[in-house]
Amino acid sequence: MFWNAMLQKGWRWKDDHLSAKDMNVIIKIHNINNEHAWLKREMYESKSKNLWGKSKHFSPRT
Repeated sequence: MFWNAMLQKGWRWKDDHLSAKDMNVIIKIHNINNEHAWLKREMYESKSKNLWGKSKHFSPRT
């Protein structure tokens, strides 16, 4: 999924630019950042009821 997301964003690599080991490190960094962001979000949600999601309501896309 990470690889496909990067391709959709326009990233292109040649075969010798990335190895499987490189991707493992990149994905670990991505996962740590993602977990940190979710913890921050939970912290803000706990302080304000305004940030709780409304799963049955559509939100506008820009």
